[in-house]
Amino acid sequence: MKKLVVLMVAGVAAVAANADVLKVATAPTIDGKLDEAAWAEAKWEGGFQRFRSSKKDASRTVTDQTEFAILADARCVYVGVRCEEPDLGRLRDGDQDQDLWGTDDVELFFAPSGSNFDFYHFAASPVSTSHYADFASEGGYIHPDPFGTTWSSAFAYGDGEWTGEFAIPLASLYMTRNADWQTEWVFNITRSSRQPNDRASWSPVDLGYLEPKRFGRVGGFPMRKAEDDFAMSDVRLDGANLAFSVYSAVAGDGTFEVPQYGTAPVRVALKAGYTDVQVPVTYPENGRYLTRLRCTRAADGTVFERTWPVSVDLTPIRVKLTTPAY
Repeated sequence: MKKLVVLMVAGVAAVAANADVLKVATAPTIDGKLDEAAWAEAKWEGGFQRFRSSKKDASRTVTDQTEFAILADARCVYVGVRCEEPDLGRLRDGDQDQDLWGTDDVELFFAPSGSNFDFYHFAASPVSTSHYADFASEGGYIHPDPFGTTWSSAFAYGDGEWTGEFAIPLASLYMTRNADWQTEWVFNITRSSRQPNDRASWSPVDLGYLEPKRFGRVGGFPMRKAEDDFAMSDVRLDGANLAFSVYSAVAGDGTFEVPQYGTAPVRVALKAGYTDVQVPVTYPENGRYLTRLRCTRAADGTVFERTWPVSVDLTPIRVKLTTPAY
């Protein structure tokens, strides 16, 4: 059952929703079907409302209902959704290659720090193969990292509804250090439906989805393991190497590689804290390349991955003699 708390937002009382996470020992299969026993045991939350400004009649009642539940184990968070849909044909017949923002979708917003100063944003659709992930700071106004992390989602069609599952590894939330990690997160989930044109939110928002001060709260998330507090950042091309900074909360060896453009993996002894790493690369020509970085931890084989847009400009140095002139 939804629990409500009253927050003060810009001097106005705003009602935000609360929920809880169910801890599980076995991860669900991410196929969108929600057929594992854990989903039946989880606390399902509903009560989605339209934006206050989305309809001229000011009604916040949605046409088709949405519910969600959250599971978690020691390494991952799983979000399941059930979306009422009387016309499944329009989704099944949709263009899988269309842009995500032109389709029905589900979006997740949350901050493991428990603060609405910065948050993660994930979005996926039962229609489009496109998906979206981002990290925003200062209440959503800046994006301090070209966020590219490893996560998954899947959707399925049922009887008068479509369902979905998200799996987001705790290690993939690399913009948040364990020192700032909480078990109660700022959280919201939204659904966009194109027919009818409903934009609905679990925690009431007014103007749009990016209103972190109006997000709800969810308790019961696991603390991330110290060895999973790991990040690769500040990526740059340095001659024939890709150079970047690695943060690891614990010391240990890791093998780094660039699967698409790397020429050889490099094993590095990581300090507890920051370590500078270089991996040899060969790009085919000048341009901008979305480059995947991968680290395999020697101790247990755990793989950490992220992407970074790398600009390559290998234009030869041009020399022009001015004195004397030729």
